[in-house]
Amino acid sequence: LVSYEGTWRGGVYHGRGTLVFSGGTFVGEFEHGRFREGRLDFSADGDDFYDGSFRCDCAGRKEQDRRADPRRRHPIPVPPATFHGHGRRVRPSGNSYDGEHADGVPEGCGTLRDARTRGVYVGELRDGRKHGRGEETWTAPPSGAGPFADPLVHAASCTYAGEYNNGVPHGTGRIAAADGRSYEG
Repeated sequence: LVSYEGTWRGGVYHGRGTLVFSGGTFVGEFEHGRFREGRLDFSADGDDFYDGSFRCDCAGRKEQDRRADPRRRHPIPVPPATFHGHGRRVRPSGNSYDGEHADGVPEGCGTLRDARTRGVYVGELRDGRKHGRGEETWTAPPSGAGPFADPLVHAASCTYAGEYNNGVPHGTGRIAAADGRSYEG
């Protein structure tokens, strides 16, 4: 079941509105029948959502395919859209990302939060992975060796500041434990 409440222009969603559909609920701005900016909830309890900018994935779609009659109770759904630009994505696990997105994945600068390790990464990302300069702090030791082979990281609290490549520390950086132990190289 699909329902829409909001403004229309030329037979399509345009302006502020609320769209409820099988994949969730979108509240925000529409532009020519497409998500532009707003909050997309994937679950009814609000623990799985994206709040930010979108880009439409409707290349080649014909104008009449996205038209809807505003008098209809259940207009056609909005074409698929991807996260694009600045936004915040929160998962049911408690993990989150706040920062730039490109083609639906974290890209550019942002903040990743890991609920399991209570870790926070602030820095550069490419294709959804830590890549470039960044700083990561965690307060619960990661399980296993993780990206580090040194037992220093299994201290109660650690910070790594330095370079990452494809999601793992690579190049120069500094790791420091709360008890004062550190390594730089």
